[in-house]
Amino acid sequence: MKTLGYRLKVFGVVLLSVCVGNVPAVSAGASEEYPSRDIQFIVPFRPGGGLDIQSRLLTPYVTRYLPRQVNIIVVNESAAGGKVGALKVMVARPDGYTLGLLPPTQLGVLDVLGELGRRDPAGLVYFSRVGYAPYMLVRSARSRFRSIADMRGQEVRFGGTTAVIFQAALLSQLMGTKMTFVTYDGLPETALATMRGDVDVFFFNWDSTIRHLRASEGRLLPLMVAAPSRLPELGDVPTAREAGLTLSPGVLDTMAAGNMVVAQAALPPTVKGTLEQAVTKAMADAALEGELQKAGYSARPVLSPAETRATAVRVYETIRQYKDLLLASVRR
Repeated sequence: MKTLGYRLKVFGVVLLSVCVGNVPAVSAGASEEYPSRDIQFIVPFRPGGGLDIQSRLLTPYVTRYLPRQVNIIVVNESAAGGKVGALKVMVARPDGYTLGLLPPTQLGVLDVLGELGRRDPAGLVYFSRVGYAPYMLVRSARSRFRSIADMRGQEVRFGGTTAVIFQAALLSQLMGTKMTFVTYDGLPETALATMRGDVDVFFFNWDSTIRHLRASEGRLLPLMVAAPSRLPELGDVPTAREAGLTLSPGVLDTMAAGNMVVAQAALPPTVKGTLEQAVTKAMADAALEGELQKAGYSARPVLSPAETRATAVRVYETIRQYKDLLLASVRR
């Protein structure tokens, strides 16, 4: 019996040592395996647009800085005005194999309209912002308004697409004007209508607007850019504050195109760390910024993951603050 007891004791010690010895190996193996297959990168709009171009420029650099070289495949999910793509990112399994480039303004609007169910966009994991482009207010040279001060208390005809009605309505309210909004199919149509004097102003992201401004031969004139400081590319265009309009940080963030690399809320810490490192290194790569600028975009200033999330949360809070204005804009 004593011999049998000794053998059982030895067997137990050996078994325990094997089990304990294997725990770190299993954990390390699980963390080292990511990524082991292709990653989907969801774009909630059609191919050829700004988000699509930015995604296709960004993803090779993220791949470069991953511990394993896998494919990051851009997938366009453009149905329902981007809602399908946004939801596909939010409801995906939180394993690091479904990422997305989503505009916080779109998520904020969907949230207020109840299109996200009980999913809170603030709960997503945020990595970085790409394609930062504050909106620019542009007037027709034929307009009777020469400044923001001229517009206060007046009826002002805004032109634009349905995608910018809320931002235009918010700007109009903060300027103290009475807005009449005329809808056009795209920015080229809006710019032409403004040049003709059909509308007084339009409000759109500067990187798209600047091309029409330069081609207008003086028929389009910038009034201000909704940014906290002057943009290097638009050194002669005053900020909103310089033009006589004080805007909160949340409003400034809402009045800017700035798409964000995101993943699901419950992402495992090891996977989150791996992706955070890869995206951060990609965004710091001067070659990527050069390619973005060549395509007419910029990631500057680059935000840390914490700054990216804080910016998104400010947008969501601002849109909720102006919920009634948003709902009235949607019903136009």
